[in-house]
Amino acid sequence: MGAGTLNITGGSNHLVDAEFRYNVAEWKPQVSYAVTGDAGTLAVGQPKTRKVTFSEDIQNEWDLKLGESVSLNLAIELGAGHGMLELGTLSLGSLDIKAGAGELEVDLTGAPSVTNLNMKIGAGAVRMDLTGEWKADLDATIQGGIGSTTLRLPEDIGVRVTVKHGFGSINAEGFIRDGEAYVNEAFGSSSVTLFINIQTGLGEVNLEQGSPVEENGDGETAA
Repeated sequence: MGAGTLNITGGSNHLVDAEFRYNVAEWKPQVSYAVTGDAGTLAVGQPKTRKVTFSEDIQNEWDLKLGESVSLNLAIELGAGHGMLELGTLSLGSLDIKAGAGELEVDLTGAPSVTNLNMKIGAGAVRMDLTGEWKADLDATIQGGIGSTTLRLPEDIGVRVTVKHGFGSINAEGFIRDGEAYVNEAFGSSSVTLFINIQTGLGEVNLEQGSPVEENGDGETAA
């Protein structure tokens, strides 16, 4: 997706249910599906078109609901805009995300099965929730250029976060410093471990601990 608002969740009874809202005709998404052997490849993409000047009148929003009973490897490319990715209910093996600029919220709570996570962000704010009952070890790499990176991490599952950054601050209250890494109290004693490598240029890194964030009856969030 070149630019706009991208929402991805589970909840479909099919491979995917999609709703697209756009008012630039050339942005009509192209959808294709092909099978090779025992694996299928679903591609949803915005065509490359002439440059369009953004204004308040421009609309480009995608809502995708993916099937939760299908084993998936998911790759997402977002040029600029806002992404809301609620992926904790999906049967994901790997997750690759590339975003140029904007805000990105990634929710992997639930019963995550992801074993490989790669994220590259040019500029903007990233917030990722990795709390929940993990089934296997996670190897994650998060690269950020300019902006903030916030990770919400479990307390009862081992976590080791290695941070390499140019300029900026690291906020890791409740974590134990181990060289260039930060670990929680469960590190080394749990059967599952989250290994996370963060590389940033300019900005702040925030590490939080807690349980999954839930919405209460008033529409507010609470841990």
